[in-house]
Amino acid sequence: METEKTRHYFGEDGILSKTMHYRPRAPQQGLAEQVFACMDQADALRGERCAILPAQGDTGIGKTLATLIPMLDQVARHHLAGQKIRCGYATHTTQLRRQTAERDLPAAIRAVANTTGITLTVAEYCGATQFVSPQAVQWALANSSDQADKMTQKKLKKLQQWLNKKTTSGLMVDAKEALGVDEHDPLIPGKADKELACEYQEARTLAAYQSRIEQAKNADVILMSHAAALLNARRWFAILDNPEQPDDQDTENVPEDRQIRYMIFDEAHRLPEAGDSLASRTLSLHRLVHTLENAHSQSVGEIDAALVKQARELREAAKMAVNAVDDNSDEKMILDHQTMPGNSGMTVQKFLMKQGLQELYLQLLQRIKGVKTAKMSQDARLALLDVYSTCDVIGDYLDIQLKGNPYQMVAGMSWSAQTRRPSIHMSTANPGRLVARYWRHYPGKAAIEDAKGSRLWGAVIISATMPEPSSIGLFQKNEEKGKEAWHKQPFLMVEDVRDPPIFEPEKFGEMRFVLSMDTPPTMRSEKSEKEDGFVNPEWEKQHLFPMIDAMLTESTADQGVLILTPTIADVDKIATHIAATGHDSRVIAQSAEKNMAMCAHQCRENPGSILVSAGGWDGLDLPGGFQNLMIARLPIAPIDRLHEQILMEKYDPEAARKILHASNKRLMISKLRQGIGRGIRRSEDCVTVWIADSRFGLPSYPCSLGDPRVMPHASPLRAGIENAIPKRFRWDLEHARLFSTRTGTFTPETPKTRQSGSTKETLHLVF
Repeated sequence: METEKTRHYFGEDGILSKTMHYRPRAPQQGLAEQVFACMDQADALRGERCAILPAQGDTGIGKTLATLIPMLDQVARHHLAGQKIRCGYATHTTQLRRQTAERDLPAAIRAVANTTGITLTVAEYCGATQFVSPQAVQWALANSSDQADKMTQKKLKKLQQWLNKKTTSGLMVDAKEALGVDEHDPLIPGKADKELACEYQEARTLAAYQSRIEQAKNADVILMSHAAALLNARRWFAILDNPEQPDDQDTENVPEDRQIRYMIFDEAHRLPEAGDSLASRTLSLHRLVHTLENAHSQSVGEIDAALVKQARELREAAKMAVNAVDDNSDEKMILDHQTMPGNSGMTVQKFLMKQGLQELYLQLLQRIKGVKTAKMSQDARLALLDVYSTCDVIGDYLDIQLKGNPYQMVAGMSWSAQTRRPSIHMSTANPGRLVARYWRHYPGKAAIEDAKGSRLWGAVIISATMPEPSSIGLFQKNEEKGKEAWHKQPFLMVEDVRDPPIFEPEKFGEMRFVLSMDTPPTMRSEKSEKEDGFVNPEWEKQHLFPMIDAMLTESTADQGVLILTPTIADVDKIATHIAATGHDSRVIAQSAEKNMAMCAHQCRENPGSILVSAGGWDGLDLPGGFQNLMIARLPIAPIDRLHEQILMEKYDPEAARKILHASNKRLMISKLRQGIGRGIRRSEDCVTVWIADSRFGLPSYPCSLGDPRVMPHASPLRAGIENAIPKRFRWDLEHARLFSTRTGTFTPETPKTRQSGSTKETLHLVF
């Protein structure tokens, strides 16, 4: 049956070939067959368990249509049977969501309508921060001085008038269109868009927001972000299904036609990040005290003097311990080893956690409910909402911890080297448990034994680089260790979920490589990662910059160049060097003020640009835009200190470090694969990938030739790193050109070439 459906839509004479310019692709058909099977299995299980298909689909196979059409076909067939079942499509980046809404989704809806006669409706679920805040605009106008820019005041007044219209959508993007502002520029000059955005509490009072919610509630297909999808799972669909229902109640009485029964999670490698964002919060004691003092002085709620006094005492006690600490001391030493004066050798961390910080948060959580944020200044309002959000999550953690803490949530201490202040940090060592709430109906405040069947029938989890199964809420039976009600295994389309099916195009684009043989950059600490950029300036000057110069020499002014690096500090140094070499008019550098959407827009408007970015590793779609792509340094993340603390409690130090390094390496390979994929977006694209970081290592072929110019060195990261390169380009990787500051860019010679000077020998490798 699956083969017949696949042939009907994706075959030579299928619906897509008849209704649009379409050429059948074997990998796309293979993926579509798997998704059709998943949808049928989901319908058979009907919530007994969730049918889940994890799959890896590379750029070029057409994975969006291959996943959308089977899901929409299933929904349409339910409609024919009189059941109004709904579905959702979640991505991490706005760019991909827009691309799907404008290009792939209309084509899929037309194809399904042609087959079933049912035309499905679509709506995008927009979160609160996508709406303009009337309170923020009013506050900005009221607090602007006479010396303020007249144009800014004029735009604020126009924005306020636009918000007062009954026909307005309230969305930030629509406000920009109405005011004639480019979607990638700030809505009001000199103000970041987030300063004018709504918080959830305020958005719920807006007619425009409620209208959007109604559209989402009534649509057959809902587009949303990963965070919005997981938030609805955490609240048991309270936003989309029943906004008036309290979060701590189950949603058994929600009508059947309101249920989201099928989901597609694209960009699944970002799903753990979205899950962790629901729990991860950091809040400094300084900000907490400042917010409490502000709220108390304005008499906006039940923030009494005793609570403010308690917070002040904690802040002053923490300051006594850290004021004398040397600036070069790291956070672990300060929190774990610095003792509190007059407290019998108790460390800062133990003092704050045992002597009142947790109690302070719990008291604040109880009393903050009555605060009227509309009466406060904008800064105080945003700070107080931030405090409330943090306290809410910590309250969840303390409540869940009493029932076994299935999410492994931990409230720990962190230290800011910039502000020299301690903070409380709430996080989870296993975001997969939060994501798993989608596949397992588990109300957070019920006993584990009360877990029920899945509210979601079927889900497709797909990405060009699949994450670890446990990080997206898929667990092996041997990991579950009893508690069958909570750990009920979902149905999986493949026997071994650790090895999901991989679909790669047989031929899609061309990729060549240039690898560095020079000294690898020094590994960095978390502090230097955030503050100093490169900690090996000799490597930067003697190896990285010369390789950049060699790349620019080979490219012409009309050829786009993308340089990826892990930090903004690196971006600044690389962009400054390129500008000094005479290419200043071509450089587009990402910065705190210029996000990736703005950079991508500039690149489209200026062919031949040199984009230097720390955030363009994924979610960046510039078809045919780059002929040269450089990985300046491998995207190795610094050690997460809180995660390390959690692991230290469960394992010995050596085992904890091994787990952290293995996890970091998997994330690095995933991010590297995504970054290299920015160069191939169409079948005719051809890109040269320059890898300046010699920790990538050299493949076996050039090392076996005996060319005296080839000087390989041991690379601790080499094992498994070739997984970042799609299989169809592995031969090109083995035959990469090499770069050294001593010899420049060259192709290694075979012994035969060196002896006779004849045509170079080509070695064909089998993978």
